[in-house]
Amino acid sequence: MGNWIKDDFPDLLWPALILASRGEDGIRDLIHWQKAVQERLSRHGENGWVAERLDGRLTSLDDLTEKFPDAETIVVQEARRRGLLAG
Repeated sequence: MGNWIKDDFPDLLWPALILASRGEDGIRDLIHWQKAVQERLSRHGENGWVAERLDGRLTSLDDLTEKFPDAETIVVQEARRRGLLAG
């Protein structure tokens, strides 16, 4: 990998914006969001795989919602609950 800003940063834009706008409180809320999403998706029986997809990368969230259609609603609901989405 030549330049992490070009390679990884766009994929990690959401957590970067949370950190920039809300600091440590935002990161703490992001961690609570991860836990809540994991708990709600645990019924699928793939906790390890789900946890790996909650790394903050947009492409990982895409993988998660592709495999589990109900994940999109859960991801958004939990993010809104914690004020992690604009608007």
